Amino acid sequence: MQNYLLLLVVSVAIIGIQGAYATHISQPIMTVQDSLVYSYGDNLTISGWVNYSDEPTSDVLLSVKISNPNRTVISDFFITSDSKGEFAFPFELSEDDQSGDYLVNIMSMCREVHRDICTHKTAEISVSVLGEESKIPEWVRNVFVWYAQDTISEKELLNAIQFLINEKIIIVES
Repeated sequence: MQNYLLLLVVSVAIIGIQGAYATHISQPIMTVQDSLVYSYGDNLTISGWVNYSDEPTSDVLLSVKISNPNRTVISDFFITSDSKGEFAFPFELSEDDQSGDYLVNIMSMCREVHRDICTHKTAEISVSVLGEESKIPEWVRNVFVWYAQDTISEKELLNAIQFLINEKIIIVES
């Protein structure tokens, strides 16, 4: 009985010591907006950097999981932060994938030398995927560019927004 008690105390102590040294915390930081809109055929890059002690850090293994609107993981891969502590990868879907909100989850697996004493941190972003039927027409996209360049009036911009509302591309609740 004493041997079992001693074994239990030693096991708890070892686990406690290992947990006490789990101080290496690297956090993936997204450099894109909180949520993104994607239409099939668009080019979208998910990017960011890895924060370790308020500095970008290189050689950090990142686990990336992309889940569809049903929350089924459809893509699962690893990337490593580059020499500047940055990461980037394309967000790509086929036309067979459904429209809706996809979740991109990035988890820091830490640097090679710290992986056994690492605290894993995650970052998530939502990507709204528009189906072909709800894709914003090219002329509407141009209207926003032209307005930003001050080549069309505010009234013309409002007409484009009204079109988006009427076609239920933008849903406005009362």
